[in-house]
Amino acid sequence: MDKLLEHIRRTAECQLDRAKWRLYVQSFLSDVPREWQETRFRLPHSQNSILEVLGRYLSYNGFDCGRGIDYDRGQIQAKLQHRYGRNEDWFATVEGLLSEWLDLTFEVLVTVTEDSGVTLRLSHYLPTWVDELKTALAAELAKRAVTRLDPFEKNKVLGPGEELKTAFWGRFRDYSGCATLAEVRDLVKRPGDGKVLPLGVYAFDDQSIDQPPMLYLSRYRTGKPMEYNGTLVVAPQNSGKTELIVRWARAANQHGYSVFLVDVKGNLYKKLKPYNLKGKLHHFSTSPNVKLGQDDCGRINFLAGPPWCPMLQDWLTPFESERIREFVGALLPNQGWTEQGGENEFHYLNRVVWLTAFIHILKLYYFYFAHGGDFTDAAGQHRTPDLSDLYRLVLDENVLYAILGQVGNEQGKRRQAGEALPEELTAEYWAQRIALLLSPDAMRNVLPAVTGQRRAEFNYNDYTQGMVLALESFATGTLRDKVRDVGAGSSFALEDLGKEQVTIIFAAREQDAERSKAAVSMAIKKLQHYLFDRFDKDESELRPMLLLLDETRRIRGFDVGDYVTFAREAKAGCVLVYQSLDQIGEREKINTLLENIGTQIYLGSLVGNTARYFIESLPQRSRPTFSRTASFGSDGKSESEQVGQEKVDYFTTYELYRLPAGEWPALVYINDQPRRSPFLVDMSNAFFEQTLSESPQQK
Repeated sequence: MDKLLEHIRRTAECQLDRAKWRLYVQSFLSDVPREWQETRFRLPHSQNSILEVLGRYLSYNGFDCGRGIDYDRGQIQAKLQHRYGRNEDWFATVEGLLSEWLDLTFEVLVTVTEDSGVTLRLSHYLPTWVDELKTALAAELAKRAVTRLDPFEKNKVLGPGEELKTAFWGRFRDYSGCATLAEVRDLVKRPGDGKVLPLGVYAFDDQSIDQPPMLYLSRYRTGKPMEYNGTLVVAPQNSGKTELIVRWARAANQHGYSVFLVDVKGNLYKKLKPYNLKGKLHHFSTSPNVKLGQDDCGRINFLAGPPWCPMLQDWLTPFESERIREFVGALLPNQGWTEQGGENEFHYLNRVVWLTAFIHILKLYYFYFAHGGDFTDAAGQHRTPDLSDLYRLVLDENVLYAILGQVGNEQGKRRQAGEALPEELTAEYWAQRIALLLSPDAMRNVLPAVTGQRRAEFNYNDYTQGMVLALESFATGTLRDKVRDVGAGSSFALEDLGKEQVTIIFAAREQDAERSKAAVSMAIKKLQHYLFDRFDKDESELRPMLLLLDETRRIRGFDVGDYVTFAREAKAGCVLVYQSLDQIGEREKINTLLENIGTQIYLGSLVGNTARYFIESLPQRSRPTFSRTASFGSDGKSESEQVGQEKVDYFTTYELYRLPAGEWPALVYINDQPRRSPFLVDMSNAFFEQTLSESPQQK
């Protein structure tokens, strides 16, 4: 009987009801999608020996191994295909097989790591085949007694704490400077110790324990949580970035944290929603395909200010005015306009001043006429000013004059009644800031105290066009209703993060271009202002927060070092995620961040400048050197070996490119005092799911 047929039969007869035989057989048909199965084991032999024996075994048993053994990746990809007749052997006993011919396929992906771990990914459930393979491998490898004919070691890999004891040849990978398990014992979670964010399973085996432990961010010797000092995650494509963000969001949520996520792909909501997160879930999306109320998509009013106060000077304070100016810097496009001097920067700075003035004028109008028709929706529901109101003010000169006139008249009445206001809270003050835009003739009838300075050859929109374009996306189309107080879906504010347990997924997709940049930039600036408000509060009064910020290079005016500092002072964990260190900016900024960030996590491989910058950020270390000499005399050949010391970089680029840390390798470096050595972890899915099986107490 054919080998594949035999194993299908044995599996079906031993583990399946007869009624399921047909479905099981049909799952092997070549055009049926695969449901991959995975199994792992370890063999006490070298990686190359295991691969060679596996390759011969598969070929001998009829598998097509394609390009053969991939020694660089430690992989073999093989496929077994065969055509069987409907009435051939055991198939004749299977009811319901209607096709005359059965084209069956069985696929295998073998991965062997340098520490002799074997992972089998099988296209079908065939336990008897796996058992047979293990037995055959063990028998064949047992015949391969290793006889070292060369005194040199080949392709040596040193683990943490190991010493180089002899010379070597070939590729040498030295991880002896990495932290031993004893040196990271404080990162192992114990009941009630408050560790929240899982890093991964310690990557190097300790023969004294059955299972290497899961490591977590812990607390510094000062007692402060490590996440408060900031975390840098560098993750090339397909290295597990999204999985890490989702895992940390889930872990933080389970421990009572409020979580804010920047989602650049627009897929985090669908990944997190099935986990039934604790507390409230808010989702904002720049995608035109995500409607309000769909997928928990809600609204955020970026112009919402501090709580209402009956006194204007208590509501629109100089402090709030400065925040408005900073907000304008996030709203307006600055690429190609700032930090270059000349005419472009002059025009940009003018726009910042003007738009700041427009927002103040709008807020003054709202203060005096909050319950007028402009701030009531079609259903009679009260609302506060939003970006569409600002757009209307910037777009239409007549609307601006009408509002300036109403505010000026109301303030004039109050002055006559004895009410005194600071100059910076008057209509005249802010109209003077935009005098260059205003018609001299119109202003004589609106606010006589302000002289319009617009030249006759220009019109209003000649000056406001840049601001109109920046606001247009938020005043028209699908985004308009997402940045208002009223309408479908739930309304939320970033300050909600501190009031109750909240998860905010802010989906600012890269494909949504400038409106996406503006939206996430405004959100991050508003979040920064909220962080400032937490500075002087005792940690016991604050809900813990985790900020997961992906691709911050898109955020206008974002300074990575400053934001980590803000978050630390606000007792919040800030996680910055990039594909490479180059995305952070110029070299000086990268060096400063590496020196000051609390934790660095590198997923997959470190390549290019990322590897070089990380190596240069670490001190050099000492390592033994070996040299051999040979001499020939009357009594034959004699050899001698000399031992010395050399200063070497902590890692080589090759060592960082191929991390011996399991299926999902990662390198972790915690900037602690005294300095802790880097260490390797395996971030495989199965390990993380184990960490989330507990039910910690919510704050």
